[in-house]
Amino acid sequence: MPATAVEADGPAWRDGHRKWQTAAMSPAPALETSAPARVLLIDDQEDFRFLLSLTFGREGSGTEVIGEASDGPSGIDEVARLQPDVVILDYRMPGMNGIEAATLMLDANPDLRVVLCTAYPSPELEEVALTLGIRATISKTRLGDLPNLVRRVLDDDGA
Repeated sequence: MPATAVEADGPAWRDGHRKWQTAAMSPAPALETSAPARVLLIDDQEDFRFLLSLTFGREGSGTEVIGEASDGPSGIDEVARLQPDVVILDYRMPGMNGIEAATLMLDANPDLRVVLCTAYPSPELEEVALTLGIRATISKTRLGDLPNLVRRVLDDDGA
């Protein structure tokens, strides 16, 4: 019995030609079943947290904002309460900076994935952050790159 031809990608056209394959040779496409990465935002600037939440809330980002905090101490409490997959942590905050907060978070949970976000990037800050166990640092000017960076941090850990 001959196999019937079906379009590989629905009615889409590619390179001016419709792509065909046989139904007998093509399994059904796998559905994306992985849960979105759970992200906690810690930054003293409410407007920046709002922009981050929009960035992570975009369709297809693979992330979900599960909470926010405006300073280091409340961020530490939220990490313990919410158990996020990744923490996006501001470097400069009043009272307790991101390095101090990350140190306490990582002392309590060495496997926690922390990304330090800063308006003041420097090689020295990056070296200190990575030495402490912070997984990555990124400039606040690269806001649109954060979801991909979070995915790379998760992928590096096999999550």
